[in-house]
Amino acid sequence: HAGATVKSRLSPVAAQKRLTYKETVTKTLRVDDLSLSPDIVKIDIEGTETEALRGMEKTIERARPFFLIEFKPHHFSDIRDFFSRRSYRLFGYHFRKAAFERFEENRFRGGFFLPSEKCDGLPISHPALLREHERV
Repeated sequence: HAGATVKSRLSPVAAQKRLTYKETVTKTLRVDDLSLSPDIVKIDIEGTETEALRGMEKTIERARPFFLIEFKPHHFSDIRDFFSRRSYRLFGYHFRKAAFERFEENRFRGGFFLPSEKCDGLPISHPALLREHERV
């Protein structure tokens, strides 16, 4: 995965240079073990989002943070299901309007998962989205 990412992001000349990759094993900590109470969490971890979320289930239930998650399309349904079971709502964000809007899977590379109870008062492009009973 690292090699493909480097090749896709570098110029063709740079991608042709001989690169070496070194695998490193590190200790992984669960967020639940850190006694944090985050307001906002950003996750961009290349396919292991669901595992990370499972390691912070108690933190999510206690703190109810907002999430910005970048994900690959084939991981989307697992992430969406995880948040749906916890009464989170999914939005995209329109920068020009400075407002959250209906999430469209093929339009956004990531989504904002917001706890249902914290959506009132947020800039929502179509207020009817808040009245919809459909969650994530």
